[in-house]
This record gives sequence, C-alpha cells and structure tokens, in this order.
Amino acid sequence: MPCCVITGNQTPNHDTISNYLKLHRAEFDNIFQQVLLKADGLGLIKLDHVALDGSKLHANASKRKAMSYERMCQTAEKLPVECEELTIRIAEK
Repeated sequence: MPCCVITGNQTPNHDTISNYLKLHRAEFDNIFQQVLLKADGLGLIKLDHVALDGSKLHANASKRKAMSYERMCQTAEKLPVECEELTIRIAEK
C-alpha cells in the first residue's frame, strides 16, 4: 500500500484520512481530476459509469465519441463544479 510508505508502515485510520482531505480538498480534487482525464485518455478506464459508495451514476463519456481539444477543455472546466457537487452530496450522507 503506497500510503504505508508515506506513514512509516502504519495504516491511517478513517479520521486521519478525513482530516487530511479537509485540509487539502482543492489540491486533491485537482490531482484526482487530472488522474481521471489521463486514465481515460490512455484507455485505462471507462467513464460511462461513476460509482459513489456503490451507487452507480450515469456519466456522459463514451469511447465512441471523438473529443476535440476544444471539447476536452470545456469538459475539464466542468470537472471542478461536478466534483464540488459530488463532495456536497457526500457530505450530506
């Protein structure tokens, strides 16, 4: 587990992870979006369904649709808003 290397072979508990995310939410969201875009671009993942706590949410991504640079930039601009909406939904649970 990569986090064990960072924590000196100690497994962080839920509170530690939650506190870390509260302190670094914007940075985490930005990096996570970059990872998703890169993984999708490399064909490593399909963004047709996104699971949140086991619940499937339909997404509009499709490998059959070509994505121009302009459309990719528009999509990248929407990601922070969508991540914020999901964060709010998670906080409400």
